[in-house]
Amino acid sequence: MNITPNTICLKKENPLAVGPYDLSPYYMEHKVLQAEAMKAAKARILEVAEEFEKISGRRYGLFEEYMMEDAQLALVLMGSSAGTAKAAVDKLRENGVKAGLIKVRVFRPFPAEELARALANTKAAAVMDKSEGFSGCGGPLFAETRSALYDLKDRPYLINIVFGLGGRDIRVEDFEKVFGRLADITETGEIGPLYVHMGQRSKEGTV
Repeated sequence: MNITPNTICLKKENPLAVGPYDLSPYYMEHKVLQAEAMKAAKARILEVAEEFEKISGRRYGLFEEYMMEDAQLALVLMGSSAGTAKAAVDKLRENGVKAGLIKVRVFRPFPAEELARALANTKAAAVMDKSEGFSGCGGPLFAETRSALYDLKDRPYLINIVFGLGGRDIRVEDFEKVFGRLADITETGEIGPLYVHMGQRSKEGTV
């Protein structure tokens, strides 16, 4: 039997649609309801986190702050790479560098106001995207973070570094290089390339 997509999905005896389906007369209203639910989700997430803390003793918020109390240079990132980045922060702190990081846990709804407050007193920050957004302007975490900081009166310098695509490793030394670039930016006021890739074979270690 010659099996084709038409044979499986579009035969008249058993027509079917794959995925959610909404009718155009009510599509706008349904999307507004979804948007309002997303706005309310932030409070619900925090409520669940509070209950989980009572059960487990572990505290999870919208994001985790590490050494951010007096940080002047910061990273914003997601996922397991934050553990490696923390090791870099620890090394830099031993040398007197006021480094810190924020590990974003909740991407939708995006914690824009909270993140802006956490970064308000930093001088420069690098948003580390483990995803290529194909916008030509940076990764998705960078786009959201940059928007979140827009209304700050005194915004930190902000750059975007895309790394780790396809599971490529990143080392403590790589994060130290990123902090080194942030230090240079604060000293010179020159940002340089706003959006770069780090770790590709053609330009290994470029930040």
